[in-house]
Amino acid sequence: MRLYAFAAVVVLWCSFSGPAFAQSYHREGSWGVEAQDGFCSAFRHDEEAANAIFLIVYPGGRVKIGFLNDKWSTVSDQRYPGLDIFFRGGGGRFYPNLTSTGIEADGLRGHLFVLGNPLLDALSTATFVAVYGKDQPPDAEFDVAGVAPTIADLRQCLAEMTPEQGAGPGKPPA
Repeated sequence: MRLYAFAAVVVLWCSFSGPAFAQSYHREGSWGVEAQDGFCSAFRHDEEAANAIFLIVYPGGRVKIGFLNDKWSTVSDQRYPGLDIFFRGGGGRFYPNLTSTGIEADGLRGHLFVLGNPLLDALSTATFVAVYGKDQPPDAEFDVAGVAPTIADLRQCLAEMTPEQGAGPGKPPA
């Protein structure tokens, strides 16, 4: 039930227009990637840890990453400045002083960040992602070990919808 509610939030949040097409990418170890009309998305819901992570990537390099858990008290569509994201493992990567938008789905609340394509490289080698905030306790950490196949599926999805790659799913031939 939570998985379906979360998927609905992702689709509504992205506000895409036009007819959607369904294409799935799921190599071994991947969270699973769905192609939509204009973006590719992946999400992982860990019921035991009561948290979820989702990724939405667009041709051109825009990446949205969302973190949800049962501890935060964020309010949907409210802005939260001054948050930091740290990717542990693979050399680490730090994104300081970010502003997120509050999101919630089926009892979980969290943050949506809009970042660039380098996020995928940092995430592909990470083992944990930590979100820190001065006014947003508690700090939270999300297990992302083994996310590399998901990143590969996201890149495959994007390659198939990029015009210079030819016609992708849902696109007429050139």
